[in-house]
Order: sequence, then structure tokens, then C-alpha cells
Amino acid sequence: MIEILIINALIIAGIKLATDVDMLLHPITKNRLPVWLRKPLYACVTCMASIWSIPVFLFEYGIDNAYLWPFYVLALAAVSTAVYGLIDRISK
Repeated sequence: MIEILIINALIIAGIKLATDVDMLLHPITKNRLPVWLRKPLYACVTCMASIWSIPVFLFEYGIDNAYLWPFYVLALAAVSTAVYGLIDRISK
């Protein structure tokens, strides 16, 4: 499960980095989405765990293990925040 968490965290970091200023996906951030929708889609690495965990979790563990998803989201929120923090620190 650790490997899947790290892969999912890297996906989240990639989405966040790709939507930063002067990056390829930055134009999608110009829309006027409300904050409650913007944060889990692309604006907050910790918040992104709630949305971007769903496809990876379902692909890897299936709907039969849906009761584990809340724990996966909590773990992913921590791991993705740490991974993005490391990437941000290295890139500066």
C-alpha cells in the first residue's frame, strides 16, 4: 500500500506543478470555480487527496474495499503534502 500511496502522491504533485504559473495546465486555473471546488481539483495538495485518491484507490483495491477509502485519503493527504514539500524544497 505504501507504493500506491507514493505513486498517488506523485500524481497529485504532478497535477499541482502542471497548474502553476507558466506551466502547461495553468490556463485551466483562470476559471472562476468556487474555492470549495478549486482546492480539491488543483489548488491545494492536501485537499487534492480527497478527489485524486478515488480513481487510484478503485483501480488498485476495487469497490469491495471501499470501507478502507477514508483511511487511504488521510494517509494520502499526509504523504502528498510531504512529497510536494520535498519537491518544492528541492526545486528552490
